Amino acid sequence: KREPVAKIGDKTYASLDKAFAEAANGDTITLIGNIVVAEEDFAAAGPITVGGGGTSATITLDFDEYSIDVSGDLFEIASESELILENASINTDSDVITSCGGTVTVNSTSEDGIRCGRFVASVASGGTVTINDGTIMADYSTIASVPAGASVTINGGELTGYSILLVKGGNVMKGYYKMPEATAQTI
Repeated sequence: KREPVAKIGDKTYASLDKAFAEAANGDTITLIGNIVVAEEDFAAAGPITVGGGGTSATITLDFDEYSIDVSGDLFEIASESELILENASINTDSDVITSCGGTVTVNSTSEDGIRCGRFVASVASGGTVTINDGTIMADYSTIASVPAGASVTINGGELTGYSILLVKGGNVMKGYYKMPEATAQTI
């Protein structure tokens, strides 16, 4: 039997995906243990979806003093849903948020912060990313695809990565000047 790693109120859960599956709008999921998951275990289930299926939800994930260390994508935010991260401590080589059709808000991180491949891979039109405080260290882009109609607000914190934010718009680059091979590989 696995030890509980999360709780909603007094009810405990042996896995984070079970806690999210039972979370109701407005609930806070609090970590009560470190989550360390091998790639094959986490990738098989795919990212945890917040909202979706015609329902919207606002869920707060409070890391308290614990962390998530996984190899694989973590979350997907459905339209009209919100994930709020408090005291976040995440280590993944992949995406923290694969796609954000709703809202993701980072209010704070632990001293270790969020270390990832990309923090948000794709923000959908109408999606919102807000970073109020904390440290996010990405190997690639911190916030990648941001199309017209999406919103990114950075009120504080420290963001590092190969690129912090990719430009929004339909087609922002026609190609590299006099470099057709590089253009063909990129676009």
